Amino acid sequence: MNSHTDIDVLIIGQGLAGSLLAWRLINAGASVMVLDNANPAAASRVAAGLINPVSGRRLVLSNNAEAALAEAHALYSELEQRLATPLLHPLPMWRLFRDQAQREQWQRRSADPLYAPFLGAEHDAAPGLRTPFGCAEQQRCARLDTRALLRALRNEFEHHGHLRTLQFDHAKLQLKGDHLIYEDIRASRAIFCEGWRMLENPWFGHLPLQPAQGSILTVELDGALPPAAINRGQWLIPLGERRWRLGASYRWDDIDERPSQAEREALLAALGEMLESSPGYRLLAEEAGVRPGTRDKAPLLGVHPEHPALAIFNGFGSHGSLLIPWYSARMAEHLLRGAALPASGDVRRLETAA
Repeated sequence: MNSHTDIDVLIIGQGLAGSLLAWRLINAGASVMVLDNANPAAASRVAAGLINPVSGRRLVLSNNAEAALAEAHALYSELEQRLATPLLHPLPMWRLFRDQAQREQWQRRSADPLYAPFLGAEHDAAPGLRTPFGCAEQQRCARLDTRALLRALRNEFEHHGHLRTLQFDHAKLQLKGDHLIYEDIRASRAIFCEGWRMLENPWFGHLPLQPAQGSILTVELDGALPPAAINRGQWLIPLGERRWRLGASYRWDDIDERPSQAEREALLAALGEMLESSPGYRLLAEEAGVRPGTRDKAPLLGVHPEHPALAIFNGFGSHGSLLIPWYSARMAEHLLRGAALPASGDVRRLETAA
């Protein structure tokens, strides 16, 4: 007697990567089960959801930014309608230059036709902000409400029998050639979307993941500020009703998914560097998560070269809200129809280089 539930795809992890890939596969007609431990410190649940195509101290444009933005807006708009939940909130960004060199870099970038659609007017000052080296308006940014999205998708998956809440155990996964078995589930393929816990994965743990822990504060601020994201290395993102998210710190060692006093103090000091006068604030919440980034900034996706029933979709770091919609479409096409994966991030390339 067959006592197994037969499905096409088993997805491990219901962060943003696992959730959006599961959504695409289910809507393409695949039978999918998502396994997730509901960790409140998971990076996607803590993340600010900032969509920012030009980032970093050197103001670098994300690869394939136009296509990634188009895919992100299309998918999040679809999800807003299907889930009846507001998710994507466009907002301008004020970039506060950290020194004269960064202002000059902005000017060079603004003259580049690739960057011009994303970079706006340059200013010497902005109301309420500390700008000794000037500032500028950055365009086509947005905030994705990742918590609302993951909560709504979790409810949707549970309602239709596509999700189980449990702690996945790699040792229980049995590879059977053209399929695999996990407890009472028999699947054609398992896709690992485990975030930084990929380091414990016996099949993909050697890939070049570079996890970075970060703290994010939710604060209530006195005084008026422009209704925009504010970026000076660290950032402030408006939530409404004088509430802001302040982040984020970076820690590569001693990762424990817990906020620290040192990181809290560093973020509050950064807040003082952003604002023109000493801010009155109330700390409402303090959270920490671990970004699953990679050393070369390319995500990790593809099928294991020796075990074709195993695949990975991971490594999006701090740009997941922007990049995952585009990559999830490519990954779904690869899994369902054998379409080629993007050269950057393909696991087969990384396996060859390992």
